[in-house]
Amino acid sequence: MALELPCPGCGRLLRVPDEAAGRQVKCPKCETVFTVPSVGPLPPSGQPGSSGFSAPGSPAVPSGPPPGASSGIEGYPPYGFAPSGAPAGTVPSAVSGPAGEIRPSPLDLGDVFNRTWKIFQSQWGICVGVAVIFWLLSLAVGFICGFIPILGRLLAWAFGIWLGCGQGLFFLKIARGQRGELGDIFTGAPYFLSMLAANLLLGLMVCGIILVGISLPVVIWMAIGRTEALVLGFLGSIPTVIVLVVLGVIFSQFFFLILDRNVGPIEALRLSAQITQGNRLTLFLLYLLSSGIQLLGVLACCIGVFVTTPFIILLSAVAYLRMTGQPTAGMEVTPGYPAPPPGGSYPGYPGYLSSGGPYPGYPAFPGGPGFSAPPSSPGPR
Repeated sequence: MALELPCPGCGRLLRVPDEAAGRQVKCPKCETVFTVPSVGPLPPSGQPGSSGFSAPGSPAVPSGPPPGASSGIEGYPPYGFAPSGAPAGTVPSAVSGPAGEIRPSPLDLGDVFNRTWKIFQSQWGICVGVAVIFWLLSLAVGFICGFIPILGRLLAWAFGIWLGCGQGLFFLKIARGQRGELGDIFTGAPYFLSMLAANLLLGLMVCGIILVGISLPVVIWMAIGRTEALVLGFLGSIPTVIVLVVLGVIFSQFFFLILDRNVGPIEALRLSAQITQGNRLTLFLLYLLSSGIQLLGVLACCIGVFVTTPFIILLSAVAYLRMTGQPTAGMEVTPGYPAPPPGGSYPGYPGYLSSGGPYPGYPAFPGGPGFSAPPSSPGPR
């Protein structure tokens, strides 16, 4: 078996052997040296009230490939090589799955976009199909509910939230490299109440902020009674817009947190505020990029939105997974290289050399580039 964990310096997913637990490893990308945490029991993912959240700086519990997955020597693909039949340097879909614990990780805009584009290229058909089903059902229900005054609008809104939960679950599957099906869009019922409550809380928060922003120019106008007061009040309401944008970024991940962790609305908002720390500017730029992509879809005679909308949802799902330190489909895995113990070899890893690896000062695993088994070693299996 092997351990997978994100580098605390650059967020890159590293893979090290089990025997490296408790030892120091060095990230080949950013050269950050850190201690591999000891393996402990994984908190159950998806249980109500259990977020599986690990605050920044606390050790994450890494997870290895599932039982039965094809792998290299004792479950360790040398130098991040994928199992037989998969492209080198990638984790196949069998290994891509929900992690047991969330670890906030730095977000790279270019990395998220490139990953999303690669995934979308191979899954665009079913992604567009799910988005079209969502639109058609939403329009049909909205049309029917339009004949029911007031209550009809509430029913259409609630239906959209329920259907949106299923759509989010589908795109999380696609982002992880799992098999998504059209029927996934109807599986959002377990998360409906939490999602509904979270939307209500955010709605009340936004309404309160807007009321404060609107009341400011009115109060100034009543106090001064001049046209200039309205101008001053309008300029004074600009901070309200800024506050709304900032809060929108801070709480933007509540949607996927509810679907991924099955937590309550308040817990989802709290976790969103934590995992977005250090990533808020990147998220803001990501949303600007998404707006630009959607604008291109509108300019393409509005037909382009059938492609840009599912791409943007997938982009958000990939960003969430990367921000929480979870693997995505086709994720490149960089092996961490722990220093061998005295004697030069880990148990079960024959030929684990103190030199000769592809990176200066790093060892070579059997079967990896630069490997040459010593005479006393059994050599590659």
